[in-house]
Amino acid sequence: MPKKGKFRCSCGQQDDIIASIRTLPQDQRLPVRPYALQAIVSFDPNVKADNVGDQGTFFDRATSISIEGSRGITRDAAKLAGFLIPDNGKFYKRFGVSDMRRLQRAEAVWEQHKSALPYPTSAVPLGEKTKSGLLSHHYNFWHELFGARQMLALSTLLQGIMSENDQALKEMLMCAFSNTVEANNLFVRNRSSRNTPGGTAPGGIFSRHDFQPKSTSCEQNVWGVESGTNSFIARMELLKDGINFRGAWVSDRETIIDPLLADNKPNLRSAAASDGIDALESNFKHVVTDPPYVGNVNYAELADFFYVWVRLALKDTYTHFAPEYTPKLQEIVENSVRKKNRKDFFNDLAAVFHKISEELSDDGLLTFTFHHTDQEGKVWEGLLEALCETGFEIIAVYPIHAESETSLHLMNKENISYDLIHVCRKRKNDIRSRSWAGVRQEVRRKAREELQAIEQGRYGNQPLPEPDVRLICIGKCLELYSAHYGKVLDHDNRPLPLHKALQDISAIVDQLVTKDRPLPSELEAVDALSYVWLRVLAPIRNEVMMDAISKSARGMQVSVDDLKDAGLVVRGRTGRGRTYEVKQPAQRLGELLAKYQPGLKLRVTQGELFTSEGQTIFYDIPLVDLVHLVIGLAQAGESVVPWLERFAGLRSQLGAALRYIRDIRVDWKDSIDRVLALIEGAPLIRQIEEA
Repeated sequence: MPKKGKFRCSCGQQDDIIASIRTLPQDQRLPVRPYALQAIVSFDPNVKADNVGDQGTFFDRATSISIEGSRGITRDAAKLAGFLIPDNGKFYKRFGVSDMRRLQRAEAVWEQHKSALPYPTSAVPLGEKTKSGLLSHHYNFWHELFGARQMLALSTLLQGIMSENDQALKEMLMCAFSNTVEANNLFVRNRSSRNTPGGTAPGGIFSRHDFQPKSTSCEQNVWGVESGTNSFIARMELLKDGINFRGAWVSDRETIIDPLLADNKPNLRSAAASDGIDALESNFKHVVTDPPYVGNVNYAELADFFYVWVRLALKDTYTHFAPEYTPKLQEIVENSVRKKNRKDFFNDLAAVFHKISEELSDDGLLTFTFHHTDQEGKVWEGLLEALCETGFEIIAVYPIHAESETSLHLMNKENISYDLIHVCRKRKNDIRSRSWAGVRQEVRRKAREELQAIEQGRYGNQPLPEPDVRLICIGKCLELYSAHYGKVLDHDNRPLPLHKALQDISAIVDQLVTKDRPLPSELEAVDALSYVWLRVLAPIRNEVMMDAISKSARGMQVSVDDLKDAGLVVRGRTGRGRTYEVKQPAQRLGELLAKYQPGLKLRVTQGELFTSEGQTIFYDIPLVDLVHLVIGLAQAGESVVPWLERFAGLRSQLGAALRYIRDIRVDWKDSIDRVLALIEGAPLIRQIEEA
């Protein structure tokens, strides 16, 4: 492979890999061929049979590589013998003729005995993840995800486990077996950078949360040798560790949840996952859960990979293993194949929160984690909406490090690296109404306190990435909003929607976090859309890629659709629909004049005017619209005085915004200077329109 996407044949011909693949039959799986073996040799001549690795200890006999009759070999001896072996003892060798003979013998034995061995013959069902990762690559049956030698080893192992008469022991062995299957199939890749003490650890099929065929797969020893992970021996060792831990834990605890044994204490309560939310018992003090992430992980579809093996051993004992596949209809997920959309997902999630609320004691706690990866925060917003609507409030938010970097959640390096643990309780029924203006001030104070704590090392000595800091602060601020959910009122005395609250909170946090040209203090209370325009869109004169807008605005919980609805962007004419044009003041002037023509009842969200009776009068005009209006009028040579008089309550914010963008947009400088001369000149006549 001379470079990415290319290969060179032994004859010297070079071609594209994908072009070569397309010449093959389209109704068959791509051919695979073994080309190398990884091995390990011990350089310790004193190695003993009882510590040569898991296989030696498990089968009570030595299995280390033997050279010239010795249990080990020294580095000097290896060099003298012509072995070019690194100091760690690991090396690769060409897959030779003798290796191919061994593989072919295993394939022949499998073909001879497979009719008498247990293995899954079920077809791969159509699903959101199976259609692209398996069926489109012509993996039509579950057993086709395994090589012949793997099938021989796994089915023989399963046959031995199924012959165990003690049901509890059989199920323990099946736990080890099901985990072994995960890293012994054709979808396993070699991870040369991930080393175990015995060698390189292969990455299992679900290193990502989907089915991804590998261009280079790795076959390890199913039983387990010096190197590898998720071999049967490694899983058995883990099982033994769990049994030992249980023994130590039981001696220290009054109760234990142990579904394998029948001698549970009388006061034990557990909720079986197979029974769903109906298995909850009343008066729970604490519920801990990890909600699904919309359609990112289709657990039921992925679980079929294990289920089709496990059911062979358990279907005659448990009725819920009788069906050919895992149940999927009740899964809370977004899945187009099953006709389940995002609305269904949030409705189902709300039903779970409602059930938890019913079964949780009044002073009980609900704790769940959430990883904030969606571009515009819509998933997090929907989850919080479902939570608050069912009567919960957030009383604490704690960040923890997220999943390993190989997870599908973190494939994008710009993704936030922290999960947030949300601790919730039932909201009190006697909460009083609060104005959002008052809550905003508390939100700003809380965000400032949290930011100071982060800078002082609350979450470690290393500085946190800016996206993490933003999300942690936003999470803390949500504690205030959720405590008064439904009773936080806007200037019209209507409940403030969560979407608007999140946008405002995010804008507040962004102002505190941003070090690069922060907005002036006069714009602390600016609305979220105007904030995004000032910080992100104002410098853009032409079209911009959709991803650039999304990534910049997602920290403020503002989506591209929000910007489109506000008239600030329109889909571009280049980039095959992947660009947006940022509308300029002159382009918006006509629509703004029509929208805010005299005679309309207007209210303000950024500033306040007071009547002679001391009552507050609001105008409903985003600051960005007023900025575009006065710049557009100045560019057209029209008078801006009537508009400055009409929106006199916004004079301070308007002036600050114009001064902020004057250095960013030199092409607007003359027009801005004319407007600023009027704002900063003689006092304007304040004229309050009657509603």
